[in-house]
Amino acid sequence: MGSNNTKSVALHSAAFASTQLFDDWFDPIEMGVRAQVRRFIEGMIEAELETALSRPRYGRPAKTRDGADNAAAGLSGHRHGHRSRSLMGTFGRVEIRVPRTRLTSADGKTSEWKSKTLPAYHRRTRAADALIAGAYLSGTNTRRVRRALAALFGGAVGKDVVSRVWRKVQGDWEAWNNRSLADEPIVRLILDGTVVRVRLDKKATSISLLVVLGVTERVLSLLDARTVAHQPTLGVFSPDESKLIGFSWEGSNSTAYLKSTGGNIALRSNTTDIMTLTSGGNVGISTTGPSYLLHVGSASASGIVAELQNLSGACTYQPGASYESVSCSSDARLKKDIVDTGDMLASLSDMRIRDFTVIADGERRTGVIAQEMLESHPDLVHSNAEGFYTVEQPNPCILVRAIQQLKARTDNTLEAVITGLTDFGVWIAKGQTYIRTLMADQLWAKHVILGSHQAPTGLTLYDGADGSPYCVTIYAGSLVTTKGACANYWSFHCVIYVSDLTTRCFSR
Repeated sequence: MGSNNTKSVALHSAAFASTQLFDDWFDPIEMGVRAQVRRFIEGMIEAELETALSRPRYGRPAKTRDGADNAAAGLSGHRHGHRSRSLMGTFGRVEIRVPRTRLTSADGKTSEWKSKTLPAYHRRTRAADALIAGAYLSGTNTRRVRRALAALFGGAVGKDVVSRVWRKVQGDWEAWNNRSLADEPIVRLILDGTVVRVRLDKKATSISLLVVLGVTERVLSLLDARTVAHQPTLGVFSPDESKLIGFSWEGSNSTAYLKSTGGNIALRSNTTDIMTLTSGGNVGISTTGPSYLLHVGSASASGIVAELQNLSGACTYQPGASYESVSCSSDARLKKDIVDTGDMLASLSDMRIRDFTVIADGERRTGVIAQEMLESHPDLVHSNAEGFYTVEQPNPCILVRAIQQLKARTDNTLEAVITGLTDFGVWIAKGQTYIRTLMADQLWAKHVILGSHQAPTGLTLYDGADGSPYCVTIYAGSLVTTKGACANYWSFHCVIYVSDLTTRCFSR
């Protein structure tokens, strides 16, 4: 009795031919890519093993100072050949040589090394499983998936492989579908429905699906007609919808805005606010409550708070309790053609300082006028984008140089005056000014003191008859007249030098 087969022989022949159709289509590009993929994967596994053994292939462990092996985490081991593994991915099927190694732990136990890059029993990449599952979910069956992917995987994917991949996807989907949402901070639900075409019981049919979207506190949502001028806006609501932060487009010039309907806007790293923008327009860096249009630093910050840099150098700013510190690059290695500065005192002498009232706030200030500075110091005057003149602040080093020159001139003048007075018999000792010789037609004084208790002296008077000098002194309360001029009792004199603030005394 003959066999009655309901399937056509031609169908069997066509299915067989489809699996063998591309066998003789040699592609050097694909072969080259697969060879590189094999070497790349083997290189990853070798690098992983070298890290575990702390030495390269054919290398020995590094020695410590005491001569012991410096193996990572107390592990050591030795290689013993390779084993072949087959791996299938979107690049096709490749054969990989995986090294075998026995590891010895610190307690002396041995175990076979296992690669984390290519785990045990891992035969396909996740991308290959996703490709198989995607082909199956497109509405075809397991046999058609095998035929569709035969050219890519070289016939290595059978219907049992497709079934295993789908069961894994189905298990992951069921676990996700049955997960608990009790801990999710859902603040809004969006319910909608759609109709899709699926295959059920070998028939294509349409089914309705209910779609539920849960919006959490951290999920960005597209705003509706509540936005300004009904422009498309992307924003985030607070849980009670009392505050909103969003990006919007306003006006006809397509300008983007960052808006907040209440509260501050903060940029946060982990749990620390690094920048704050208040609703009043104040910007704070490292402070959550900026008091000014730009507020840098906070009570907990110290040291340098700002740095400005360009090609020639950098300047830093550090506030203090009663002063500010501005430090700029000044290393000799950054400079060349170094010479002494010329006369800066003359350069500043023609700088005109004026008092004026500021039109914007009505305050009286002291400063310079840019138009006047153009005549004397044009290098310090610039023009901004609005056409107004701006004046550059003089270099503080120029002011220091001018002060040094002024001090040197003052010291030289005072020293010359003191030296000249000394030459004329005037000197200073113990806070008193002494004059060796005083010539005057008339001398008017409320009190005249001659000498002192330690150095008594007299008064030299000249006889009107013959002009002979006589020294008039007081001794034991009696007036004594001695012929001849009074003797010089001063034994020393002192001179104060302003240049170094020292006093120098000389014997006389």
